Amino acid sequence: MTSAWLVIITHCVTKLHIFLPDFLKALMNLATDLRKKRYFLYEMLRKRLVTPMHPQMSRVQEAERSLV
Repeated sequence: MTSAWLVIITHCVTKLHIFLPDFLKALMNLATDLRKKRYFLYEMLRKRLVTPMHPQMSRVQEAERSLV
């Protein structure tokens, strides 16, 4: 019984050792994609807030000008 478990665990560890680098690479690619999408959405939102919807200046523009 113990030797069977040892064989199963060894088999799983060797398979994990083979697939783990690919899995980690895919995970890092996913994180990079999400970071890029988040930055893109942030830029779109920032442009939307900065461009005035009406002739008056938006609050964001006023705040940016007060910082300068």
